[in-house]
Order: sequence, then structure tokens, then C-alpha cells
Amino acid sequence: MRTVAACVILATFVAIVGAPPASALILHTTFPLVGTFPSPCTGELIAFTGDVHVLIGQFVDGTGALELTLHSNFQGITGTGLMTGATYQIPSDSRQIMSVGLPPVTVTQSNDFRVVGGTDNFTGRLPLAVTISIAGGVSANVRPLQLVCN
Repeated sequence: MRTVAACVILATFVAIVGAPPASALILHTTFPLVGTFPSPCTGELIAFTGDVHVLIGQFVDGTGALELTLHSNFQGITGTGLMTGATYQIPSDSRQIMSVGLPPVTVTQSNDFRVVGGTDNFTGRLPLAVTISIAGGVSANVRPLQLVCN
């Protein structure tokens, strides 16, 4: 009987101590990607429209340090070349997990993507800066869009 009780106590302890920390969604937001940008390959102006959807989750480890999961989705963003009428899409989905230490902290997710369409072959980057205050407040801001001809 003692063996059974000891096994139950040990199993309960392992389940509690060995359980991974719970992750919590701390921010779900959308950034519009609307504007006219020159193709880095041809110079043609391309009018883009759509939204970048961002989800940020976190959990706190045993030391109090944060681990963030940053997820950005560019699906649904389209563009049209103003001279040629060529259509463009950004079929990208970006996920990054990073250990960031103790708050306050600011981290940047690069959000690299490929632009599909037209005769151009170019990529882009839309940096996302995430700040977590010592009180746990969260903010996210996009940095300037960067486009590169390949």
C-alpha cells in the first residue's frame, strides 16, 4: 500500500513540476499594408492593399524570463502595377519564437516575405517591434517596409 501511495505522490509531483508553462495570447492586432511602392527591380509603382495579422503569445519560465511567440500573416495582401496592370500577392506566414529575458524588453521580428506576380522577382521585409513593459503592457509597431530585387 505504501508503494502505491508513493507512486501516486511521485506521479503527481512529476506532472506538476514537469508540466510546460502555460502560453497566453497577449496581443492580437492588425496592421494595414496600404500604399504605393516602387518595384525594386523595374521602378514601376505598385499599389498594395491588405492587412498584416499579428498574434503574440508569451509564457514565463521559472526564472521570470519571457519567451515570446510572434506570428505574422500576410495572406490577402494584393498589389497592382500602375503601368502594366500586373497583379502581385504576398503569400507569407512568419512565426518566430524567442527568449527575451526579463521585462522591460523590446524585440524585433524581421517578417521576411516573397512577392509573387508580374515579371519582377523581389522580396521584402516588414520589421515588427514588440515592447513589453515591466508592468506587462504590450505594444507592437511596424517599421518601414523594405523591398529588394533578387
